[in-house]
Amino acid sequence: MGLVTAFYNAEVLEVGIDWITATGKEGDTCELLATIAAEARTGAEECGFFTRRLAFQGYAGYGGEGWFFGTRPDSACLRLSGSTAHRLCRDVAMVDCHVSRFDAQVTLRDTTVGPDYARQVIDAWRNDTRGKASVDKLRTKLVDAGMDGTTAYFGAKAAARHSRIYDKHAESQGTYPPHTWRCEAEIKRQLAGPAWERITGVDFDRGFLLGFIKGWFAHQGVHLTFQGGVPLEVPIVTRVTSDAERKLEWLKKTAQPVVRQLCEAGYSAQVADALYGWLMPEAEK
Repeated sequence: MGLVTAFYNAEVLEVGIDWITATGKEGDTCELLATIAAEARTGAEECGFFTRRLAFQGYAGYGGEGWFFGTRPDSACLRLSGSTAHRLCRDVAMVDCHVSRFDAQVTLRDTTVGPDYARQVIDAWRNDTRGKASVDKLRTKLVDAGMDGTTAYFGAKAAARHSRIYDKHAESQGTYPPHTWRCEAEIKRQLAGPAWERITGVDFDRGFLLGFIKGWFAHQGVHLTFQGGVPLEVPIVTRVTSDAERKLEWLKKTAQPVVRQLCEAGYSAQVADALYGWLMPEAEK
C-alpha cells in the first residue's frame, strides 16, 4: 500500500494526549486513580463546570467536563479527555494501572489547504488503495458536520487502530485559527498497553510523540508531513475550548436574542420566572 501525503507546509501548533481510559483493581491502584480524579474534578469545578452522577460499562460514579471516575466491587475506572487528559497524563503514567485506550493528537496549521481538505485526503486515499488486498478490511468514512467541518476517519471506530483528521478551526467554532487541522490517533485494547509503555517510557517526549503519530497514520496509508521535519520541542496549548463552553456560546447566539426581544416587549418578569424555574427546579417543588 502506498502512502497518501497529507499536508505539505504544516506548522505544528500542539502535540499531546487527548484521551485516557485506565482501570485498576481494588487497593492502592484504585486510591491513586481516585486521587487523580479528584484533581480533575477540582480543575473542572474551578472553571465553573458541574459534577454529576454517571455510569460507564458497569462502573458507577461521578464525572464532569473532561473526567469520569467510577467503581465496581473489584475495580475502578478513570477516564480523562481533552486538556484534562494532557495535564494529568504523567500522573496516570505513575500508577500501576491498565490503560485500555488513549488518544494522541497533533494539531497542524497549513495555509495552503482549504476547509474541504479532509474530503480531498480521503478521496486520494481511496483512489490509491482501490483494489489492493492489503487494505480491503480497513474502513474509511467522511463525515460532513456542516458548521463543525468535515472529518476523515480511517479504520472502524470499534477497531483497536483508529484515526481521524478534522477541521479544528470549524470544530472549535473559531477558537483555533483558520486552516487548523487536528490529526488524532486512537489506540485501544491490545495495542494500547504496549504503546502506552513506549510513550511513558520516554516521559511523553514531544518529538517521540510526533514520530509515533506519524507512524500510526502511515500504518493506515497516510503520510503526515510537518514543516521542518519532526521538531524536538513543540509548544503545547493546554487551554482548549470545552464542549460545555461551545454549548454556552451557542446558547448566547440563539437564546439571548429571544430573551432580549421578550424583555423589550415588556415580559421581563415572565422571563426571569422562566429562567429561575429552569435553573432552580427544586425551588418550585
